[in-house]
Amino acid sequence: ALDVISELYLFACPKFITPNPPNYDAAEVAEPQAYQLRTFLREARLQLVVPTLRSFLKLYTTMGIDRLSSFLEMEPAELKNQLMVYKQRCRQVKWVGGSDLLSGELVPSTDLDFALQMDMIFIAESRVGRRYADWFIRNANKVHDLVVTLENRQDAVAANAGKPLAEAEVVA
Repeated sequence: ALDVISELYLFACPKFITPNPPNYDAAEVAEPQAYQLRTFLREARLQLVVPTLRSFLKLYTTMGIDRLSSFLEMEPAELKNQLMVYKQRCRQVKWVGGSDLLSGELVPSTDLDFALQMDMIFIAESRVGRRYADWFIRNANKVHDLVVTLENRQDAVAANAGKPLAEAEVVA
């Protein structure tokens, strides 16, 4: 996965633009594109496990670190690190008013939040999933009404089959 990410980044990244002046005192001056690629891949490595981690967290309300680390096939210490990275990356500052536009409170930017206490993860989903039973019943009723309407029209057409065209149009 990192090879594909690296290839796509090298294709699309700005060439020969360095974000800061190079350190001329250092023995080796790095190529700006290689430096940008290393920085980008460092961030990408942290994000690779996020979709899998998120899917496991959505399945449970509480879970032990050891159990989740066995599912993800990683060490518990590394998992704690990944969880903290995920939690930090999924927060944003929400402006609550006032004259300072940069102040505010930290709020989660996803529908999934969790807390770590010792070796337990407590998971809370802020968005409740769609109620599929209600949706299914409502749409089943719509289909039933549509079928009844079509059957009534079919009966009307069949009843008017032997009448002259002018009379059939008035009845339908």
